[in-house]
Amino acid sequence: MAPDAPANDAPYRLINDVTFGEGVVVHPFTNLYGCSVGDETRIGPFVEVQRGASIGARCKIQSHTFVCDGVTIEDEVFVGHGVMFVNDKFPRATTADGQRQVEGDWELLATRIGRGATLGSGAVVLGGVHVG
Repeated sequence: MAPDAPANDAPYRLINDVTFGEGVVVHPFTNLYGCSVGDETRIGPFVEVQRGASIGARCKIQSHTFVCDGVTIEDEVFVGHGVMFVNDKFPRATTADGQRQVEGDWELLATRIGRGATLGSGAVVLGGVHVG
């Protein structure tokens, strides 16, 4: 069974409903919720990983990265500083009649980053893409 907390202690982290592998390091000023993180992965400061995202083993997620719902990052992936993932081709705050959007009002586009891939700093990865 995987531990329910990272292997290190760092201040100012929001960690809720996360499945951690062994030896995961999570730096301060991070938000992780409803996701999974594989063995020996390192997550830098100012990173957010949303519900439904999955990060594999021995990955390195650099600072200021945003990983949204629908993103699967396989094992041994390097994600550079400030990488942003997008999971909606037509993002909107409201529906055509002006109502606040809810989950059923948009299409989640799954994204997969293959084993051993590298994403350079500042990359924006659109939904529905498979890299590697």
